[in-house]
This record gives sequence, structure tokens and C-alpha cells, in this order.
Amino acid sequence: CLTTTGTRTLIEQVFDIQANESILIHPPSNTDVSNAPLVPVGNHSFIITHAIYGGDSK
Repeated sequence: CLTTTGTRTLIEQVFDIQANESILIHPPSNTDVSNAPLVPVGNHSFIITHAIYGGDSK
């Protein structure tokens, strides 16, 4: 019996930050950032979602 779907994981990180200086986010290629990658000075809320796939799907 062979697996047909492999392993899939969705990780959601919710951030509430107070930035004292601008922050540039460099997410991995399989990451979706809900805001632009530049977070200016101030209070911000944003979500980073990681979709991870592994296994031997055939």
C-alpha cells in the first residue's frame, strides 16, 4: 500500500508587534505574509502562514 497524499501541514502564526524601527521580513518561498514584507514603525498585527508538504506522493 502506497501513500497517495504524503504529509501536509499548515502553520499559522499571528503576530501583534510594536516596532520601534522598520523591520524587513524575509519569508521562505513557501510562506505567505498577509502584509507587505516591510513593517514600518508603530503597532501592527499580521499573520504568517507556512504550508509544508512532505512524503512520497505518487
